[in-house]
Amino acid sequence: MSETKEPSKVSGIKITLAVIPALLIVSIIIALYLGANEEQEKQKPREGDVTIPELADFLEKLNHRIVERSFGSDEGVRGLKQTWSMIQGTLEPPNLGYEVFKKVEDIAAGKLWPTLWVNVGAAEPKEINVIAVPYGVSGTPVAFSLGLAEYYTMHKSKKGIRIAFYPPLLEGDPKSWIWERIGNEEESLESLLILEGGGSPLNWADIKTTEKSADILDQLVSKKGWAGNFELADERAGEIHVALGEQGESQIVNHAERLIRMMSVMKALLEQTGK
Repeated sequence: MSETKEPSKVSGIKITLAVIPALLIVSIIIALYLGANEEQEKQKPREGDVTIPELADFLEKLNHRIVERSFGSDEGVRGLKQTWSMIQGTLEPPNLGYEVFKKVEDIAAGKLWPTLWVNVGAAEPKEINVIAVPYGVSGTPVAFSLGLAEYYTMHKSKKGIRIAFYPPLLEGDPKSWIWERIGNEEESLESLLILEGGGSPLNWADIKTTEKSADILDQLVSKKGWAGNFELADERAGEIHVALGEQGESQIVNHAERLIRMMSVMKALLEQTGK
């Protein structure tokens, strides 16, 4: 009568030793996959299709690589040229794909300076809502507006929306000065939002509104639970003034994230004010 042999302990150990490396490999693959997904999640846009690394790159270039923008020095003039060149290159094909319009009539430091703009809303509207951005001392409003132009490629508007970048030479009434450069006889200016830098680092933005836009802005930020992130001035103006909060280079990722979060609010504020 033959005996049934039990599996030896040695065979069991061999099987275990063979399985452990396979399990380790599977675990490493899973960890790498989850890590890659986590990194992708970090780079996903908070509002729309503009990524945090992308906007952080704009901020890095405009606030830390171009160190001066002014008419008072050769380096400052060079910085202004680099800035409007970057604006045009980012907006037009093969990048964001907009048709970039340009008017050159302002003179400073012995040179002509262009005002550039793109239409990001409805095609051929008669009433235009303008976001006006000086390409002057701070690079933050320029970075935000380039990101906003990209945001509009995926978040279409039925309103006439124009983003304009102008040299820091504004004088007199902002509406008249800006509209003289970017408007035409067949159009009318419905609302104007001037976007600048230099806001408190503690706030997302310091804002001075028109009478009409004050309640609209309050409703927009309250709905998102962001009321404490904005400083609203008691004084009212003929147009909306937004001074974006500034942050240092060490906070550039956080800065980019909060600017992206603001894009839906700025879009809604401009469109609802223009109704």
